[in-house]
Order: sequence, then C-alpha cells, then structure tokens
Amino acid sequence: MKSNAVLFWIFLFFLSGCIPQGFADTLSLDLQREGIVGTGIRALGMGGAFVHIADENPAYYNPAALLETKHYKLTNNSAFLFKPGYIAGNSSLLRINERIFFSLSIANDSPVNYIYTLMGGYVLPFGESSTLGLSGKTKIISSDVGMGCDIGLIGKSPLFNAGIMVQDLMVWMGNKQEPVYIKLGIGFTPFELPVVLRPLSINLQGDFAWFLQTGNFDLRKLRIGIENTLFRDVLSVRMGYIFSPPDMYSLTAGAGLRLKHLSLNYAYTGSVYDTSHWFSVNFYFWPKTPEEIARDRQKREISGAEVKKVEIEEPGKIRKAGIETGVVQIPEKEFKSSKDLYIELLTTKLELEKLKVYTLEMEKALNEARAEIEKLKYSQSKELAEIRRKLPEEILTSTTEKELILTLSSDALFVSDSFALKIESRSLLDRIAAVLMEYPAYRINVEGHTDNMGSEEKNLSLSLLMAGEVAGYLMKKGLSEKRFGTITGQGSKKPVDSNLSEAGRAHNRRIEIIIYQ
Repeated sequence: MKSNAVLFWIFLFFLSGCIPQGFADTLSLDLQREGIVGTGIRALGMGGAFVHIADENPAYYNPAALLETKHYKLTNNSAFLFKPGYIAGNSSLLRINERIFFSLSIANDSPVNYIYTLMGGYVLPFGESSTLGLSGKTKIISSDVGMGCDIGLIGKSPLFNAGIMVQDLMVWMGNKQEPVYIKLGIGFTPFELPVVLRPLSINLQGDFAWFLQTGNFDLRKLRIGIENTLFRDVLSVRMGYIFSPPDMYSLTAGAGLRLKHLSLNYAYTGSVYDTSHWFSVNFYFWPKTPEEIARDRQKREISGAEVKKVEIEEPGKIRKAGIETGVVQIPEKEFKSSKDLYIELLTTKLELEKLKVYTLEMEKALNEARAEIEKLKYSQSKELAEIRRKLPEEILTSTTEKELILTLSSDALFVSDSFALKIESRSLLDRIAAVLMEYPAYRINVEGHTDNMGSEEKNLSLSLLMAGEVAGYLMKKGLSEKRFGTITGQGSKKPVDSNLSEAGRAHNRRIEIIIYQ
C-alpha cells in the first residue's frame, strides 16, 4: 500500500507539470491529431512503427493489444517534449476486466490548442494468436467536439507479427469531417542473430489517410524501426526512420527502462529542420497478484469441462420405459376370482417390498461411500495444502480438486537456448525433492512448455528434453523412478499467456511439476 501511495504522489507531480507552453516541430501533424499522448515516446524512438505491437498506450495505437497489459488494472502515461517551451500530456487507462477499458487523456499541441479524449473499448480474442479491438471516443480540440471510433486487429505467427488500425472513423470536428487514418504494420525477429541480439525486432509501418468527402487516399508516412531488449526486458534501445512524402523525413533514437511499477522512455528526433527531445513516465498501479494470475490460468485450462452428476432414483419406486410404477391397487373380488392370480399378485407385492428394502440399503451404502469419498478428498486436499506450504515461496503454485501444480520458469532453470540446468537453479529443485520425499504416496508428472518462436518440431523436442532433465535431477535426489507417471514435452501447444510480447512468451516458457495420487 505504501509503494502505491508513493507512486500516486509522483504521478500527481508529473500531472501538475502538464501545463501547455507549446512548440511546433516536424511531427506537428501527429500532435495536432492526437496530442503528445497519442504520439507515444517508446514508439517514437523506433520511428513510430508500433501498430502491430501497441503493448503501451493500446487505446491510441491499437485497442487489439489490450490483452498485453492485462496484469495491471490502471496505467498512467505522462509525456513531455522539451524545447525552449514544452508540450505535455497525460493519459490514464483503467481496465474494467480483461476485455473492457476506459481511457482519459489531456494534451496540447500548441499554446492555445488543448486536446481532451475520452475512450472506451472492447477486445475480442479469436483463434490462438489473433485479437480484434473496438473503441469509441469523444474528442475535444479547443472548442470543437467530435465523436468516432477505432478498429484494430493484431495477428501473430511463428515468423512475424502483423497489425492494422483504422482510426477516426466517422469523426466530425465542428462542421468538418476528419480523414480516416489506416495504419498497417509488420514486425519480425531474425533467427540467425547472436544470442545477445536475439530479442531484436525489425518493424515496418505505413500510414495512410482516406478523405471520405473527396475519396482521396494518400500515403502520409513510411516508418522503419528496430528495438532490442536487454537484461530480461529491463533495458531497451531503439532506432527509427520516418519518411513523409514528398520530401520530409526524421531520424529517431531512443531508450527505455522498465521496472516493476514504472517505466521511463526517452526519444530523440532529428531532421534538417530541427531536433527534439521527448520523455515519458509510465506508472502501473494495482497489479494482479500471483494468485489472481494463477486463477486466470486455471480458468482457461478448465473452461469447457463438463461435470457429470449421478442421480439416484427415489427409494421405493421402479422406473421402466420412462413410466413411474408405484403400488398397484386391485379390487378384492378380483383376487378371489383366480387363486393363481392372487398368489402371483402377492408374490409381486413381496418382490416389490424386497426391492424397496434393497433400494434403501443401496442408498444407505451409497451415502456411506459418498461420505468416505469426501473424507478422502478432505484428507488429500489437506496433504496437498501441507505440501504447498512447505515449498519455497517463489514457486508459483495452483491446485485442482486432485492435483497440485508447480510452475517453474524455464528462463530461471536452464542456460539460455539449451536444456542444461543452471547451477543456481539446482538448490530450488533440491528443496522440491526434499518436500516430495516426505509424501511417498504421491505420484509426479513433469511437463515442458515453450513459446511459439521457431518450428513446432524444435519446440516439442526442446520441451521434452527440459522435462527429462528436471525429472532426472529429481530422481538423482532420491525420488523413486516408479513415482513418475509421465514425462512429456508439450511444445507451444498449451500457452498460459499471449505470445505477442516477450513478457507473454517468457510466461509460456515453463516447466510444470504435477503432484497427484
């Protein structure tokens, strides 16, 4: 709570500095449309080629990227352009749930023009690697008010990312209809780079303007950008190039620092006309706890499962062909008309009484069996909880009715791009083995998982080798080979997060140790 309070006061300090003092530069068209908030300092450092990534400021760059920010419920972005005067803006994005967001921004593009934008949006995932985002917005520029909507799409394949954003549909400012902006972007990561450069991405984007009143369709900008992340996404360096027909261009460069609740971004832009220095501060409030993330993952894994219940018939009743049969009443005179029939009916009645007693006994036995099953479930659940408490706190755990699942990051366990265990990771496996030795009645499955980078054949092989390495190490520490049920490699078939970002891919690279009876 104290850390959130400190971040909140820092956020108010930056917000208080957002008093427009205005300064135009070669990127004035972007500033006039969305303000400095929509320009995006991280994106600017890589030339603005960002529509297919958009994991920062998704409300402006592409609402389809909303799922990439799902681990935080509130984000805030304060951006500045430093000159003799400066342009500033502030944007806040609130997540109602994983698919719905609201955003409010205040910015300026000159000493007299203020830009206020209120947005609400919804994102819809479809398929395994594609998302569609829709947002509606109200924009106020000085005294003019306009309403419109944006539509975005992001798709992912093992070779590249692609995105499209249709922006400012049906926006009227005053009595003038704004053009529709269409942005197309693609990015890919070369596979033959050295390991230290492996996170490097190359990104291309084209910006087009469609004037609905005249039907003109113009190319506004071509953008090229590269970004390389270092130290597990803590530090980023960027370069970019922006060309605006017929003869305007800008070279850009930037850097970013990403911490747990805060990120800092800097961008430099230069052309034959002027140079500019841009800076932004992003705050991330109220992150999801590991338990919430684990619950979300568990919901995805068990969604669609059906639980079948066994219904017991009411005692003393027989059902045949869907017809309920109870006590048959027959007049006494009919019994006397036929001795054989009378005896047969008595026999039937006796059999019915026996069946009733048998049904009651079966119901009693069934209730006792249910009670015993519940007792066993409680005992098993209690033991799984004890195992969970004895494990190291840094291990992410989740439980089902009959299983305890331990999730270990492959990046923490293995040397990069191999299945060799790190020396420092062995102490963690030693502690897991020591706890499991105390509960010999429980069996163990080990599953390896990867992200979707590279071929599926390679991912399946690597995930199996990693699972085998962990299982083999646990056996060396005293766990009997007979306790291991399955040791499998799942490749990228069972992701727990989106593969559209490095952070999501890191979550998917994991080892799961499943403990059960």
